[in-house]
Amino acid sequence: MSITEKELVIIQQHYKTHTHKQIADMLGKSHHAVRNACSERGWTKRDDSWSEEELSKLIAWYLRPEAKGKDTLRLECLAADLGRLKSNVSRKAKALGLTNKSRPVCTPDALQAMSERTSKAIKQHGHPRGALGLKHSENTRKRIGKQSAKHWNDLKRRPVLLELRRQKQVATSIERYGTGCAAQAFNKGQNVYSRCRRGIREDLGFFVRSRWEANYARYLKWLEQRGDIAAWEYEPITFRFNGVGRGPYTYKPDFKVVEKDGTVAFHEVKGWMDSASKGKLKRFAKFYPQHKLVVIEQKAYRSIEKTLSSVIQGWESE
Repeated sequence: MSITEKELVIIQQHYKTHTHKQIADMLGKSHHAVRNACSERGWTKRDDSWSEEELSKLIAWYLRPEAKGKDTLRLECLAADLGRLKSNVSRKAKALGLTNKSRPVCTPDALQAMSERTSKAIKQHGHPRGALGLKHSENTRKRIGKQSAKHWNDLKRRPVLLELRRQKQVATSIERYGTGCAAQAFNKGQNVYSRCRRGIREDLGFFVRSRWEANYARYLKWLEQRGDIAAWEYEPITFRFNGVGRGPYTYKPDFKVVEKDGTVAFHEVKGWMDSASKGKLKRFAKFYPQHKLVVIEQKAYRSIEKTLSSVIQGWESE
């Protein structure tokens, strides 16, 4: 459902004070259409960047001693303290590698209390799907039995299945990375992207996904200080590919760069151009031909490194 220019003016007037659904009701549009329009133009209600104080609180929360035991790691109190949504806090913790999927999500007492509440609610209001007192038919029981037997037989064939999976992994590594050092690292179970070192850079003040991204951010910062560019931002916009049947559905360029004449270009740092990356870039060119995209591949990055690594403060060598 397309948004007209007149409707965009209304959205821009109200996006800071109204929810997407409220604006959608005003326009007679779906809230998905309004949300996408805001996302494409960077119209957010608040600055989603995290301050050093907020990051310190988040990290301290996850690293506190009781978090290593049977604590449920509820985030409501922390989210309220930070003035953020719980989902936003959770996403940031996951991006920083603070979450632990294997942690116990509930204590035995909490699970027992949950079971009792559920049983009481079903007795009072009935089964939510109307299935209280129903039993599996004989045909269903036979089907479940066959599936169970198949599962246990598959476990006996597990070594064969693992070998087939391994062969597929090797084929994937050749398709994505060729037969060079990247493929060799993949086959040995090592990190293909050896230059990757995720984390917060103190000199930049934000989280980056790799050493290359950190260095390129320093390069843009250096250009801005020299007056060669007007401004730059790290991952400020997520572009959505509406109406596609399968992924990728979104694309977030690494950097937004504003030239001295006011023109905007998006820069993407790519050391390895795998099939997934190619798909995103190709779809971006199709859906957003009005935007300029500059891909910084290995040759361009090495040229900058060779010329300026000794000049730019904080440059990380491999």
